[in-house]
Amino acid sequence: MSISFKKIATFDSILREFITGSEGFRSNVYADSEGIPTIGYGYALLVKAGDEWNIKETLAGDLQFIFGSGFSLSVEDIDTLTLAVDALQDGNKATATNIIESHIFSFNISELSAQILFDFEVDRKEIAILDRFKGFRSEEHTSELQSH
Repeated sequence: MSISFKKIATFDSILREFITGSEGFRSNVYADSEGIPTIGYGYALLVKAGDEWNIKETLAGDLQFIFGSGFSLSVEDIDTLTLAVDALQDGNKATATNIIESHIFSFNISELSAQILFDFEVDRKEIAILDRFKGFRSEEHTSELQSH
């Protein structure tokens, strides 16, 4: 009788598999179904915070991690993203889609790079969730749990 071991999937790998099934992998920037410029496994280049659309704050650093510290977005890439921000801010996802789809961005990524970007996002979401629940438990409840 032989014993076989089954590899236990991690949350990140299960989530990546789910996203891959719905988003798929794209090496180039494209507009997703909401007009948001996206690359890899659903890595959005723009984000909405409250009512405001913006270029993702971590985009430059994330791409520098992938391509090296000397990498920067081209002026044309930044201009295109800014136009897409304006279109999305106006609620016009069709215009944002046209803006993104008509521009050839200065970079593409590999599947490995897409996995790295995906992992960055999962880590950020986990941190945001943990930060949101800081102080959720009262001091009294915490000390009560510690006594058990």
